[in-house]
Amino acid sequence: MKLSCTRPILLALAFTSGSASAVTVITDDFDTGVVSSSWDTTAGTSVVSGGAQGSTQAVTLAATTGNLGETFGAVSPGGAEDFVIDYYFRVQAVAAPATTRQFNLQVSTTWVTPNTSAATINLRYQNGGWALFNTAWVPVAGLPAVADGTWYHMQLEGVDWGTAGASYTLRLSDAAGSAFTSTATGLNIVQNGNIIGTKAQSFNFNTAFGANPGFSVDQVTVTAADVVPEPGAVSLGGLVLLGLLRRRR
Repeated sequence: MKLSCTRPILLALAFTSGSASAVTVITDDFDTGVVSSSWDTTAGTSVVSGGAQGSTQAVTLAATTGNLGETFGAVSPGGAEDFVIDYYFRVQAVAAPATTRQFNLQVSTTWVTPNTSAATINLRYQNGGWALFNTAWVPVAGLPAVADGTWYHMQLEGVDWGTAGASYTLRLSDAAGSAFTSTATGLNIVQNGNIIGTKAQSFNFNTAFGANPGFSVDQVTVTAADVVPEPGAVSLGGLVLLGLLRRRR
């Protein structure tokens, strides 16, 4: 089944489930040798040999120009209340770690372009430590340093965005591992926007700041869910799904 057919059916299922059901925003292991055309932004990216956990290939973001990003709008038009960004990453060695950013992930309540006015979550790895920006860089307690040239599994999970209980969690594996062994939970540090009043609209991996020399990511899987619609929308969703299923028969 093509993605263009899958997304409407998944949305109908979400509307008839009686709860917010997560659907896939994007998944890409880059083993086809190209970056999937489903990404909204692929500037400064290239596929390289040797991925994480047995994957044959990965994507590398070029120094200072890399931007691999996607919006949640196709599966969650109102923005994502709950979402998970799951991926493997590998950083390069740098000559000046104190001033050189080795990894950057942004989540935004607007669009995917990396810039200081759009980032709501601004997560970086620099000088042997993880930090989030909120008027200044705030160290992330609980996440250890990573080794250069080694794959790690990481996950960012947002929960209840747009509500008074909005927060997010970061999880990290050991070197070359897949199981999460370190966690920072209950985070609400934001650079711009307000996760209590707005939902997540997009995310991007980028190398735009801090003289970033580039880094690699692999096996990216992102899911998102919006709030449950009004009862009338639930009924409509059920009718849409039924019609689609009948048509396919």
